[in-house]
Amino acid sequence: MEITWREYNLLIVSDLHLSEGRDSGSRKFSKNEDFFFDEEFARFLNHYLDTLRWNDGKWHLIINGDFFDFLQVITVDDAPPDLPPDSEPHEFGLPCGERETVCKLGKIAKGHWLFFESLAGFVAAGNLLTIIKGNHDVEFHYAGVRAAFLAELQAAFRRRLEREPAWGRNREIGNVDADTVRFSDWFYYEKELLWVEHGNRYEGFNSFKYWLSPLLPEIPGWPPGRKDEIDLPFGSLFVRYLFNRMERVEPFADNIKPATRFVWWLFRKHPITALRFAFGDGRYLLGRIRRAWADVLPEAWKVRKQQHDIRLRQLASQSGIELAKLEDLDRRRARSVLKEPDWRAKVLRIVLCPWRILTVLALMVFVFLLSVLFAAARFLADMIPDFVREHLFDPTVHFLRPVAPWAVLLVALAGLALFLRWLLTEEEKMGPSYLKKRADGIAKPDLLGVQYVVMGHTHDAELHVLGEDGGRNKEYFNTGTWTKVVSEEEQLIRKPVEFVFVQGLRKKDGLKLKLLEWNDGAGEPRLLKLFREEKIAG
Repeated sequence: MEITWREYNLLIVSDLHLSEGRDSGSRKFSKNEDFFFDEEFARFLNHYLDTLRWNDGKWHLIINGDFFDFLQVITVDDAPPDLPPDSEPHEFGLPCGERETVCKLGKIAKGHWLFFESLAGFVAAGNLLTIIKGNHDVEFHYAGVRAAFLAELQAAFRRRLEREPAWGRNREIGNVDADTVRFSDWFYYEKELLWVEHGNRYEGFNSFKYWLSPLLPEIPGWPPGRKDEIDLPFGSLFVRYLFNRMERVEPFADNIKPATRFVWWLFRKHPITALRFAFGDGRYLLGRIRRAWADVLPEAWKVRKQQHDIRLRQLASQSGIELAKLEDLDRRRARSVLKEPDWRAKVLRIVLCPWRILTVLALMVFVFLLSVLFAAARFLADMIPDFVREHLFDPTVHFLRPVAPWAVLLVALAGLALFLRWLLTEEEKMGPSYLKKRADGIAKPDLLGVQYVVMGHTHDAELHVLGEDGGRNKEYFNTGTWTKVVSEEEQLIRKPVEFVFVQGLRKKDGLKLKLLEWNDGAGEPRLLKLFREEKIAG
């Protein structure tokens, strides 16, 4: 019998960020791990499995991006020996190819065995699962990774039946297969009702050039056997080559949002570590950026664009969305920082700002005058009175001669600092509610006209009314994250952990969504408490 997915009630979560988990030998967690709530998530699923039963207990769980954090799986000690060689040092973990990611997936499943067993049991009990890829698990693009996940889920279910034989006897057991577990390249959509996507496409740090074909074109000089590599955006390169290294010192460094706050926190709390990175791994990071950007010829992207466009047409046909509207949605993504042609215009904005012009000009004048001084010192010496030369000119030149190279270096570093400050501050200026603006456009009648838009990505739970259409309020939800809140400022208004999710019930008058929080102590969901935004009169 064909499953009608729209008959199921909905549970939507995002940004779980499962990584290597607990090592079975040492029984300790990886310092790159962000998800420590396998038991809590199991109790969350069991609640909806056993306690609440609407529409005969049918539930459709949507994991809306960043389910796994493949970027933070860095252990390579048990990597398959037949993987293609790669020039990348192993301290950064395996690359992002298909077979490498399958290896990472196996490590995640092993470190989070309880999570996998609970999820498999939830599906086997007659419920559905959809996984939407995010920027941290974009490797779900690979068919091999999807097949490996399904195999891991099936293996976990068999282990659960062996460990809890009574669990299987007390309920009707269904299948854990391609009919009950599905994968989405971009979104989940119900006509006039619901649009769900991760949201990274609308932020330049984590936007991909071609989201439906997120691979780099083949680069000349690739090692033999290397045929694919994920086109990692700027934010992912930061995680792989900066955050993973910093988490050896501070295990939750990557939870500090946005990136601006993390950079200044790093220089304030760990200046020596920051400088070591700047003159060590930082150079490797710049090399990877160059490889992913400058080393790829523009015409090499043609194949990826063709693949992206083909998949776009397929999605339009499968979802029932007009191709023109889906293309419009695709064009609304943010341009990828440092990886698309218009970055040059952004760099020019640095020097167009008045205070930056004055700062840069002052530094240039200083370097110019210093250079002129040393160039003319030999000629000026004969023209200056002996007393002035002996007591003023010669001591000044003697003092400045060893300082000059450092002055030039400081000028270069100051210019770089100005650029990085602008680059990172652009992300902070957007704020988490930039997704609300995108949701508002999606919900308008001339585009999709849906009642609800759900996103994740920012790690900030949100609820906004988008407007009214035919007497129905349209709403935007952000499901936040199940990882820890690190910054002291955020902990003043948020609990260290918030298990946020969206619950959707099918009722006679339509689908009703609520933004809830799983209260593990009480063993039940409760409404998430959010502060109202107040307008300050000016």
